[in-house]
Amino acid sequence: MSSNKLKYNIKTHILDIAEIAYLKLVAVGTSNKYITVFSIISKKEVLKISVAHTGINMLTFFEEYQVLLVAGYEFSIPIFKINH
Repeated sequence: MSSNKLKYNIKTHILDIAEIAYLKLVAVGTSNKYITVFSIISKKEVLKISVAHTGINMLTFFEEYQVLLVAGYEFSIPIFKINH
């Protein structure tokens, strides 16, 4: 049985992961207050988003609206449009 692992060079703690299935992407929220979006196909980073103002507690992606919501430690919820 072979393993098809995605290996990314993430040097901090992973806090949450959100699948963006229809674009074949994955968003990874880390303790350094960045969300890094990787392509599952090319296994490369395609986008890096700083959320230094809120931090990351939870990530959620809504396909219908094509937005990534970030629950952090402030009284606001950053919303990022993710499309191709």
